[in-house]
Amino acid sequence: PEASGVDNPFIWRPYEDEMKVESRDVPFNMYGLPKVVTEGVLTYGSDGLFGTGEVRYGTAKHNSLKSGYQFFHRSFTSKNQDFLVKTKLEDEQWAFEMIAASCDVNFDDQLGIFDKLNPYSSIQFPANQYMAYMDHAEWKMDKATVDVKHKSDGAAYLVSTHPRQDSLDFSAGFARFALTPSILEAFEVETIDVADASVMPDSGYVVIRQNAEMDPLNNAKII
Repeated sequence: PEASGVDNPFIWRPYEDEMKVESRDVPFNMYGLPKVVTEGVLTYGSDGLFGTGEVRYGTAKHNSLKSGYQFFHRSFTSKNQDFLVKTKLEDEQWAFEMIAASCDVNFDDQLGIFDKLNPYSSIQFPANQYMAYMDHAEWKMDKATVDVKHKSDGAAYLVSTHPRQDSLDFSAGFARFALTPSILEAFEVETIDVADASVMPDSGYVVIRQNAEMDPLNNAKII
């Protein structure tokens, strides 16, 4: 892929057919458009272009200090990285966090595919004060949405992290997170247990907004 830097110290090992280049004050520019920047170390050789550190584009950020990335013409992959997205660049809080996951990001397809290394760990939605025990995510850049589901055996749970909701949780077939305006949608929800009652959404559809605010469940059954 296209990559350029400014004032970069480098080490060239001709007998190993490898050059390592490090970013300092100015990050590397990658891929041309859309603007993608990388901070860290790039390694170039006959096997291709690899790197470790941070990759940023739009409101998204990847971080991989050990496993790193392999860069291709219009895409990159990683076996172990952290993926975070904000609703707006100036926001201090991340809207979506998927830690310790593999990734395959393609800028031509406007798609990022992620799989958790530990399928029973959680995905975080800090602005909505929820987390999901799901292990697969598809980041659709052009639509600014992330679809999440559980590929492995076991139920897929959504859990409230709001301090006044006492870890309210329920299972869902899959979920979709829209960055603007930070809406978490849950699908195929059969029941939501609240205290001694069970609430059954009539359509299996639940909407959660910022600060764990759930939309009214019209026509729901309570048993």
